[in-house]
Parts: sequence; C-alpha cells; structure tokens
Amino acid sequence: MKEGKKSTREKLRESEEKLKDFMEAATEGFLVYDSELILREINDSALRIIGMRREDIIDKHILEITPGLEKTGRYDEYLNVIKTGKPFYADDATQLPKFGNKHLSINAFKLIGGLGIIFTDITERKKSEKNIKQIRDRFVRLTDNADEAIFSVEAKGGQVTYVNLAAERLFGYTKAEWISDPHLGAQIILPDFVERQKEIIEELNKNRKPIKNAILGWKAKDGREVIMEYSIIPIIDDNGKLAYFESIGRDITSRKKAERKLKKSEKKYREAYNRAEFYKDLFTHDI
Repeated sequence: MKEGKKSTREKLRESEEKLKDFMEAATEGFLVYDSELILREINDSALRIIGMRREDIIDKHILEITPGLEKTGRYDEYLNVIKTGKPFYADDATQLPKFGNKHLSINAFKLIGGLGIIFTDITERKKSEKNIKQIRDRFVRLTDNADEAIFSVEAKGGQVTYVNLAAERLFGYTKAEWISDPHLGAQIILPDFVERQKEIIEELNKNRKPIKNAILGWKAKDGREVIMEYSIIPIIDDNGKLAYFESIGRDITSRKKAERKLKKSEKKYREAYNRAEFYKDLFTHDI
C-alpha cells in the first residue's frame, strides 16, 4: 500500500517537473493558478513580458497582481473556465497600465485543481497593423483626391479590388458596382479596343513590366464614350506569381476628339487642294 502511495507521489512529482520544464522552455507566458486564483507557477517568459519579479507576485491572488482586472471582464471569464471547463480565448486583450499597456493574445483553460493561462505579447504585431492601416488610409486619401482614374485588378479573372472616386465620376459606376461584377470591364470596353486590351494583358503576363501610354476606350454608364490613356503596373506576389495590376488612367477624350476633328479638316483641305490643282491643270492644258 505504501509502495502504491509512493508511486503515486513520484508520478505526481514527475508530472510537475515535466510541467515546469515545459513552462520554462515555452516562449509564451505561462501562468498556473489554483482554484482560488492564487498564482502558483509562472515562467520566465511571462515575467519578461509583464516586467515583474517572481517573488513579488507568486502566491498572490490574481486581483492583487492585476488590480482592475474585473473591469475588463476577464476575471469572470477565468472563474467560468474553472467552473465549466470551457476554454476562454482573447485575440487582443489590452494589458493593464501596470504592465505597460501591452497587447496580449490570451488562452485560458482548466487544469486539475485550477486554471492555466498561456499568453503571447502581440504588441509589435498590433503596431505593425496600425502602421499598415495608416499607410492604407493615406493611400486612399491620396487616390480619392486624384484626378486620374485608379484601379487595382486581379490578374486572374479580372476582379476589380479597388477603384477611386475619379474612376466613379468618369465612368458613372460606383465602387460597389465595379467590385461586385468582375465582368463589368469586359462589358463596357468599346469594340475598337477589345484586341488592344488583349494585347496589353498578354504583354503584362509575358514581360511583367510596366506599360505606359496604353490607350483604351470605354462606354460610360450614361452612354458617353470615354477614351483613357493608362500607365499599368504588374504586381508580383511573394511566390513570384503575377497577382494583380494597378492602373492609373487620364481622360483624353477631348484630345482624341480634337485630333479626329483636325484629321477631318486636314482631309477636307487636301481634297479641296487636290480639286484646285486638278482644275488648274485642266485649264492650263486647254489653253
């Protein structure tokens, strides 16, 4: 009987040692609380993340360690984990000012006789996400105030993923209409420019180099013909594949109309000149 009890104690000690080894090897913060939410174990990674010493927090209640935790709602969630065994997960839990307002990813789960918490410091990730959002917002502000029509189009399938306000004004279609209908561009391109569009796409896929001064014509929502001159940039993804195109286009409809009008005038002038020369030669010959 004593041997059985000793064996059980040894197994328990081995289990505790394995847990400690795991905790110290983990790069995430690891906390072990008892059923009363008294902190019993904490690993070095957790101490480093929260910036505290083991002797200052071990064997203390969670609310003594983190005053104000109740206001976040997480204290009740932890109690519920102990009561029901249902894990609790928070992808972005803002840490309390006492610990430097860090952003944490928290996973709380039930242990025999208590609660386990694994957490990861995601502060740098959140800063990066914030910076990316600021850059994206700045890009949108710049493009939405541009006079040129700007599009982002997926290379495969031609799905429009971004269109600015100038493009909405020029063509009469809203951003939602462009994005919801991947075939809209093919439906409104003028027949005289269909082959040219195919050539441009083939060239982008083959050479993967920007194309400048590409001229294409479209039929706006109100029936107007819109002639655009584009600079088109192919965007390559991390795997070296062509992901999408970005195009910046300016409206040259008025210029093209003026050119056509000038050509007509030149043609009429040449015809009139040729007739004059014909009659001049005729009269000279008769005389």
